Amino acid sequence: MAKNSTRRVAFVSSFLPRKCGIATFTSDLINNIALSVKNEFEPLVVAMRSENLNYNAPVRFEIRENVKNDYISAANYINFSNVDLVSVQHEFGLFGGEAGSYLSLLLSRLNAPVITTLHTVPGEPG
Repeated sequence: MAKNSTRRVAFVSSFLPRKCGIATFTSDLINNIALSVKNEFEPLVVAMRSENLNYNAPVRFEIRENVKNDYISAANYINFSNVDLVSVQHEFGLFGGEAGSYLSLLLSRLNAPVITTLHTVPGEPG
């Protein structure tokens, strides 16, 4: 990759204006990466949607928590977007299915490398 080329990063997370600590964390993360690399960073957010919210850029796609097909469609969207990296902001209870298992529908289809941030890890997971 050329020295000054733009890196495209997809973030799978909740996102503002949702009132959620993970949404705020992801927004701050994107803002700080953008500050540190100037014009070499293009974020796109795949937002976990739990209520009727109006999203703005960088949200490009929304996943309804309990709709399996949304996870598959999100993976297709991310792959079509030719991202360099996928950042998953994981919190138990954020993703649908038993213990968030619907997330695997998305992850198993991705072509780009994935980095996952675990915000909470239960001491005795179910």
